Amino acid sequence: MKKFFVTIINKYEGLSVPRKVLLVILIILVGMTVWNFIHVAYFVYRYRPFPHRRYNQNATTTDRINTIQPWMSFNYLNFAFRLPPDYLLSVLHVTDDDYPRMVIGSYAKQMKVDPREAIRIIQQAIRSYQESR
Repeated sequence: MKKFFVTIINKYEGLSVPRKVLLVILIILVGMTVWNFIHVAYFVYRYRPFPHRRYNQNATTTDRINTIQPWMSFNYLNFAFRLPPDYLLSVLHVTDDDYPRMVIGSYAKQMKVDPREAIRIIQQAIRSYQESR
């Protein structure tokens, strides 16, 4: 092991000053990268900032329905609330060809209502479906 370090020191002493500076900077950057990786890994392990796959599974249906936003698409709502693909199409009388990908904001514009009113109508439709099951 001693021979290894002696070889490294001899090679380092033979370098020009600019190369020595670059080598020191490289060693510092590698050390900082390893240090940051360890801290990020510890943070993810300790605090678990990302939700688990079954996040919010104990929330009531009412809590989840109240989180509907204008940016959500009908396809997203069908998946999130386990609705049949054409349920909202038939109940809300959507005539747009872009139906599953259409967002609630676009639906509100098409129906000429406020987005909050459109969300309230959609919430009622989802509640009636879930009560009928």
